[in-house]
Order: sequence, then structure tokens, then C-alpha cells
Amino acid sequence: MAVGSEQARARGDSAAPLRRRWTAVAALCVPLVLTPRAIWAAEPKAAVGADQAASPEAELKVAREEPDPPKPRPRPRPRKFLLGLEGVAIQTPPIRPTVVRFDSRYLGNTTTLGGAGLLARYRVTPVLALDFNARSGSLRFLSEDNNETTSQDLVLGELGVALFAARGEFGQLAIGAGWGGIYNRIQYEHGPGREGIQHYGSGLIRLGIEVEILLQRVALVFSFRSYGVVTDRARVVARGAIFEGVSEAQRFAPVSTFQTFLAGSLGLAYRF
Repeated sequence: MAVGSEQARARGDSAAPLRRRWTAVAALCVPLVLTPRAIWAAEPKAAVGADQAASPEAELKVAREEPDPPKPRPRPRPRKFLLGLEGVAIQTPPIRPTVVRFDSRYLGNTTTLGGAGLLARYRVTPVLALDFNARSGSLRFLSEDNNETTSQDLVLGELGVALFAARGEFGQLAIGAGWGGIYNRIQYEHGPGREGIQHYGSGLIRLGIEVEILLQRVALVFSFRSYGVVTDRARVVARGAIFEGVSEAQRFAPVSTFQTFLAGSLGLAYRF
């Protein structure tokens, strides 16, 4: 037993320098291992942020970020007023004067007066408008030798409303109705002593359709209207030598009491 104890003690004494050597090596290596871990633990967020900033996913996310949408443009103020000029053709029954005679071979069932007109409109709502029209028309009847002339002139004024049944960006369709009056003038020039003028008035109601083609601030306006015309034939002013010595019936207006006019127009208007 004594011999074994001495041998163990001898081996322990010989291993002591080796243990001390490994202990010193371990002491030097521990700081090298712990120092990077301590740095990583102290700044985890900064490192992660740097990796994210440098990653393709982060760059793609930044690229996908869109700027704030532009503010919507304010809607333009609606153009409620319209003012324009138009060319007019008015189809009427022919006049039948009694102080002169027309050859029925050269006179049909209708006559057409040509003239011009003024159109004004105010848009109360997008589907309803108030309008005013002033129109004129003229016609001349000539004898075969051009020495005798009978002239027919009229001026028509009316107020109405328009209901826009169809509305689009470039066109509109409206149905209109209204009422008004007509000033009529008949002038006779049939040589010396056979000259004279008749003046009389008529009332009217009308119904029609209108089409507008919109070109920014300018509009092309087409209308087709039917007029119901009522005339008091006895309420007429007749002056001139041609009416001297004639009967009262011959002074009457040379038209029927009830008539129908048809009118078509094409005009150019400014919207504001």
C-alpha cells in the first residue's frame, strides 16, 4: 500500500506543471471568445438594422413606397349661360291678300321665310334651362315683270323652358316648350297709287327639340320647332293709298286665324 501511495504522489507531482500550463492557456483564450459575443449582445438592433438596410428586400420595400396621391383638381365651374346667333328658316302658309291677287299657279301650299335669330339660355339645374329666342324672317313676292312687289316680314319673340333628356360630354338633347308673340308686316308696292302697309300681331305656343354639340366653350346648336299661331284678323293697322275706298273685310290680315309654322335653325353659341 505504501508503495502505491508513493507512486500516485509521484505521478501527481509530475502532472502539476502540465495542469498549470493548460490553465494559463485557457485564461488567455476566454477573453477572445467572450469579447465578440459581448459586442454582438450590446448592439443587436443596430446590426440587424444595418443588415436590413443593405438587404434587397429592404431596397424593394423602399422602392415600392409611393408618394402621396395628388390632390384632386377642383371641378370647373358649370357654364350656366349660353348666348348665340343662328340662321333660321320658317315655313308658313302663304298669305292671301284681298287688295291684290296672286296667281295660284305660282303659289304653293307653303312658303319659307329666311332670316336670323338670337338665342339666350340660363341653366337653372343640370336638366332644366330657361331660354329666350328672337327670330326674324322675310319673303318677297314679285310679279313676272318685277314691277310689283309684296313683302312679308315677321319678328318672333318667345320664352320657354328646355328639359335635357340626354346629356353627355360632347352633346346634349333637349325637349323644349314655350310661348310668345309675332309682329307681322305686309308691304305692297304695286305702282303709283297702289302702295300700302299692314301691321298685325299674333300669339304662339311652341314645342320642339334641340341638339347641342359641345366644343369646350363653344357649342353648335340645332333646333326644330313647331308653332301654333293664333291671329285676330280684325286687329290690323292698314295704311296707304291701296287701302283707300276698300271695304273693312279687305283690310283684314291676309292670313288664317289658326296657323301652323315649322322652323329649323342652326347656330353657334358661346357658353360661360
